[in-house]
Amino acid sequence: MDELKMTVSGIVPKDGRQNIYVVFEDGKRRAEGCVPDCVITSSTGFSEDEIKMLELYMKQEQDTIRALAKDVNPIKALMK
Repeated sequence: MDELKMTVSGIVPKDGRQNIYVVFEDGKRRAEGCVPDCVITSSTGFSEDEIKMLELYMKQEQDTIRALAKDVNPIKALMK
């Protein structure tokens, strides 16, 4: 099995909230979710149990995810 990687967006203001979009992928499977809801909104290849684990991870690691999102520079990311 490939390593599961997590990608975090910058903070995205929407409807008065600060959303952070999170993608989990390992080359074959992909799941997308959002903090602060901590819900996987779409997935391919993950089982229901795995999705629940990813949602729990987002909930437990919200502070870490927020810290990562604060360091995202969208202009720099576009230049890659």
